[in-house]
Amino acid sequence: MSALLRSVRVLQSLKSVTQISIYNGAVNIIKNVQASSCSQIIGARFCSVQTTQRERRDPDSQRGLKDLLARLDFMGRQNGRIPKNAIDEIHRKFKLSSSEVSSTNGLMLLRCCGSLMPDELPATRTELAHSIWDTLEQLGVPLDSSHYNALLRVYLENDHEFLPLDFLTKLDAKSIEPNRVTYQRLLTRYTNMGDIEGAGKVLEFMKEKSLPINESIFNSLIIGHSRANDLPSALETLTMMREKGLEPSIDTYTALAIAQAEHGDIDGINGTIVLAQENEQAMHDRDLLDVVFALASKGHKELIPQVLSSMKKALGYNYDCKNTIFRLVTAGHDEEARIVYETMDPSSDRSAGQMLGVFFVNHLVNSDRPFSSILSLCEHLSTSSPFLLQYGLKAALEGNHKLVAPFMDAIQANSGTIRPHYFWPTLVNNAREMDVKGVFHTLKEMTSRGVSVNLATLVDYTLPFLLGKGNLTVSEVVDRCKGNGLLWNDIINAVIRYYLMRNDVESAANTADNFPAFLHRSVIGDLGYAVQNCSAYDDAALLLNKLASTRNNSQDGSTEEALEGAADVGGHDAIGRFFMD
Repeated sequence: MSALLRSVRVLQSLKSVTQISIYNGAVNIIKNVQASSCSQIIGARFCSVQTTQRERRDPDSQRGLKDLLARLDFMGRQNGRIPKNAIDEIHRKFKLSSSEVSSTNGLMLLRCCGSLMPDELPATRTELAHSIWDTLEQLGVPLDSSHYNALLRVYLENDHEFLPLDFLTKLDAKSIEPNRVTYQRLLTRYTNMGDIEGAGKVLEFMKEKSLPINESIFNSLIIGHSRANDLPSALETLTMMREKGLEPSIDTYTALAIAQAEHGDIDGINGTIVLAQENEQAMHDRDLLDVVFALASKGHKELIPQVLSSMKKALGYNYDCKNTIFRLVTAGHDEEARIVYETMDPSSDRSAGQMLGVFFVNHLVNSDRPFSSILSLCEHLSTSSPFLLQYGLKAALEGNHKLVAPFMDAIQANSGTIRPHYFWPTLVNNAREMDVKGVFHTLKEMTSRGVSVNLATLVDYTLPFLLGKGNLTVSEVVDRCKGNGLLWNDIINAVIRYYLMRNDVESAANTADNFPAFLHRSVIGDLGYAVQNCSAYDDAALLLNKLASTRNNSQDGSTEEALEGAADVGGHDAIGRFFMD
């Protein structure tokens, strides 16, 4: 024993060992995942789901408000689409950095809550806009007519119901004078409802105030007449524009084509497309996709291919299609979205074809569509996009947990591999909900699917909760893990590593003493790291002795079952030989 204790001094110089051997499950898993292209889909993202002691802080958390707003502007200009989480991040930043928030910042964020988020439900976008508005008011940020106009635009883009007169009353209560844009958008609200009489009152009011009547007013009137079931008057609006000295623009012809689409008038649509070309105002692909959306929204699916045949598929066509598909799926028009998807060009997409369908599957998952519909799409696109099921599983793990099991079933049915880190988000969610039973159910699900419950799963995503807020003892954890198909040695090694990573050498040594098992040699790295931080040399010596003893037992032919029931093994000091190895 004296020799054993003297050998402990070696622990003080283990820095080089720990630099090589310190366990880092996430890093190792990432390396393994990168071995196959299929596994890359899910690996890296979920290796950072749960924060551990040695995890670095995300540099994005240090990003300033100015940089975040610049990034938001770039995304909007490049893609015509902004993810909700980017807006949420800036909104949180507003609350934390109140002194940095300006009227311009608030205006920019409000403008993002409409059509720039086509993958979100209109009600969700409007709710977010109201939340941002409340934050700006609470922070005392000056709000003027431009902010109210931005809110009006959000209402219109989200088809939010409101009464124009009530909105004017709110402006009056704040002593804010409505301007031309305000009245123009209030008129658009009336025309969207097909209320030509209400729109006429706004026009009269604008004339009284000598506000100019521009092209946008006439474009709104085209839609208004159409929704009042007066398509001939919508056509006559072009003549009225010319009488006022205004020439119809691309937006005007698009509004007319949308009006005709809502009535299922394909001949009228084709005529408008030709008329626009003859007047050197040829409609862009994006405009024609708006016409497609109008056809879908009014149940004219059979006419969509005819409009799509007029597409030029110019630069940016795929981006425009994606945004339209988001809108269609969000509105519940999945079949129409698939028709649009079929026209996309894989060769022009940066994701090189096989990734093209990912956004479609992800949005179906996030929109909580029936799994049968999602599976049908994945099977239909399996030749060009072979890993869509894995991408769908990733999306389900991020936010639609009820689809996780069906996706895993489908992957295995197609001879795919289910990997341990696919279950990490579920374990994190179990811990967040304080669901001990759920944790063990997840572990059982892994073993029942033939998935190895590796050390990373136990050390980083299971034991921190079970031995922490889960209030279970080591004995309870061991028993319940074994009952769910886990191996004795894996459980004990994981518990020891869990304690060592928290510098609790005493608990690690007690675990090794009370639960004999074959200890992995890599435990030495974690032990060295822990000893440097807590100087628990006596407990470290006991743990090293256990490590050496189990190695001797394995050389003598001892089995896992023998180790599980063995008494404390001692009697010969193998520490020196261990370090020599």
